[in-house]
Amino acid sequence: MKGDYYYTPVPNRVFSWMAEYKLSGVEIRLLLHIIRCTRGWIQSGGGRKKRDWIAHSQFVKYCSMSDRSVTKGIQSLIDKKLIKATDSVGNDLSIPNKRKFAMRVFYELSVGKSEK
Repeated sequence: MKGDYYYTPVPNRVFSWMAEYKLSGVEIRLLLHIIRCTRGWIQSGGGRKKRDWIAHSQFVKYCSMSDRSVTKGIQSLIDKKLIKATDSVGNDLSIPNKRKFAMRVFYELSVGKSEK
């Protein structure tokens, strides 16, 4: 359907996470950017993207925050197990130094209990 291209579906669990984990404004902006870059795009097969390569500089630019805020916010979301960071083949990049030296870092929402 043509109208499906003009919105980003935000999973209901994200709204629960905001209260349950007392997410900061930085964390919410980072989380919404990840959702926009993944669930906001429809793949050629019709499904929404589950993960996407997002450069650190893209977070800085589109979330209007400093490098340090991005790094701390991403780490907080990973520590809370709300997002996953992996390389192109799926290796875990949950440690900041691993992300720093990775060629590309792919982000995705963690799978909720109802989606397993």
